[in-house]
Amino acid sequence: MSLTAEQKAARGSLLLGRGWFEKTRDDHAVTHLRTAVALWPEHPEAYRYLAYIMIRQQAYLEALSYLRQASALKPGDPLLQWELEQVQALAGELPDAGLA
Repeated sequence: MSLTAEQKAARGSLLLGRGWFEKTRDDHAVTHLRTAVALWPEHPEAYRYLAYIMIRQQAYLEALSYLRQASALKPGDPLLQWELEQVQALAGELPDAGLA
């Protein structure tokens, strides 16, 4: 599969976002991850890392939104499903139907 120019740029933004996330520089990470989403909205990993940042900031409902978007793009991913259930518990929500 050949990537488009936008997808290649999105991959670069995703890698930069992940790097800033690892350095706990959430402000820089969010900028790059949102760019990745804008360029390649079908790529689940940018949503996943945005969720991780929201979890770190204890913004659980926003994290749930990002994880749900990632899960919709990558259905059946057991790690994503587990992460979604964990954040639902943190947010005080019941698990989504079909996840339990």
